[in-house]
Amino acid sequence: MRATEDIRYPAYLHQYAQIGYLSALLSSYGVSSPPLEQAVVLELGCAYGTNLLVMAEAHPEARFIGFDIDLEAIEEAQSVAQEAKLTNVEFVASSNMLESLKHHTFDYILAHGLFSWVSDEVKEEILQLCQTTLSRDGVGYINYNCNPGWLNASSIRELFINDIKNVKGAERIDRFRDKLSSFKGALQNVSDNKKAKAYLQREVELLEERNDGFLAGEMFSEHNDPFYISEFCQWLDEYELEYLGDANPALHIQVDPPKEVQILIGECSGNVIKQLQTIDFLEHRKFRSSLVRKKRSPSAIKKESPEKNSTYKLHSPLKRMVKHGDCIEITLMDEKVIRAPHFSAPFFSQFESSHIASTGDTFQTLTRAQKPDFEHLLLTLLSSHFIIPSSDSERWSPICEKRPQISLLNRVFHKKYGFIYNANKRSVSPPNLRSLQYMDGRHTTEEIAQATKTSKENVHETILLLNQHQIY
Repeated sequence: MRATEDIRYPAYLHQYAQIGYLSALLSSYGVSSPPLEQAVVLELGCAYGTNLLVMAEAHPEARFIGFDIDLEAIEEAQSVAQEAKLTNVEFVASSNMLESLKHHTFDYILAHGLFSWVSDEVKEEILQLCQTTLSRDGVGYINYNCNPGWLNASSIRELFINDIKNVKGAERIDRFRDKLSSFKGALQNVSDNKKAKAYLQREVELLEERNDGFLAGEMFSEHNDPFYISEFCQWLDEYELEYLGDANPALHIQVDPPKEVQILIGECSGNVIKQLQTIDFLEHRKFRSSLVRKKRSPSAIKKESPEKNSTYKLHSPLKRMVKHGDCIEITLMDEKVIRAPHFSAPFFSQFESSHIASTGDTFQTLTRAQKPDFEHLLLTLLSSHFIIPSSDSERWSPICEKRPQISLLNRVFHKKYGFIYNANKRSVSPPNLRSLQYMDGRHTTEEIAQATKTSKENVHETILLLNQHQIY
């Protein structure tokens, strides 16, 4: 899928739209999901297939289908798959989604960057496809712009869209950036309604930082329909689908919120969607990635114990953990600090302040001490991104320090797009891209440093970036 007819989206990965991550996350929510072995996965609007190809490499026993209306993008995806020697993935280019896919059964249907940016008719086709082709435990992932966070961006789009709709290509981007700059200058000289001005100024600053592909898709595309999560769930109901949660646990889990927030949520009378809608207003939520499946009776829902899932990993090495008031203050190796609520203190009591835990240490390894409230603690750590769930993390073989070797797919990505992906399926650009061409398992780090005229430490930094389990 293109941002517009004349501007391509950049190729990149969607961390939350990886089936290994989704499978483990749903287990954290206490919901069953299809087994990854021999799963059939569909990605709608797959573009150049980068997201799907990474999964195909990680799960050679599963089958993957990428669908897009852009023939040029599909041909490029097929070329990359062939060069990376991936035979468990196929790509389909068609303008008739339902007709092309209705005879399949899918365990996962992924639609990232698609739902808000197509007509209502296509939105309905996506939901119909989920309703008719998902397997019994099948899961749909639907990403979209949501209100109230998109209201300010929508107003900027509406202000300029008529002025730039007849301009093409790079000139359209330049024209929009010029108008955005003029608008920013005008805002600085408006004295009334300071709160509204602050919101708009922040939105302008965010848009200034975005790449051309993002601006084309969000500001110039024919469709951009943000909506409230309550509206989205009403739509699901019409197609006999139900909401399971958000692919980003921080948007789904409210662990020990402030007292005032608890009171407000309590007034929602146990209505989960109303609670989430309330939180969206409080936090001015802008994006969601909702997980859905076919409706079923509560008795038919198979619950799984989060404690049985052994694939939770630390997302980054820990530098130190100390008690700080009613919280435990956790400092990561990059000096990022997060705080866990006081109730999780027993979990950390086994650590001395000087203890260092490594990236990839399992959650079970760290929770051998008494666990009075495992599930509550687990959701707290998930919502803070202190740990990540990943059912396929054991497939990632850490890059060897002595003779580093990256995967064939990563080699192709590096050559074609100038990026690679790390242990947690995140697109990264190492400090020395040239060193990647020598990471073939035959060269030592010293030889790579000499060949690229860089330091050995620089090569080690690249290896660390590749091995990093991080989800920001």
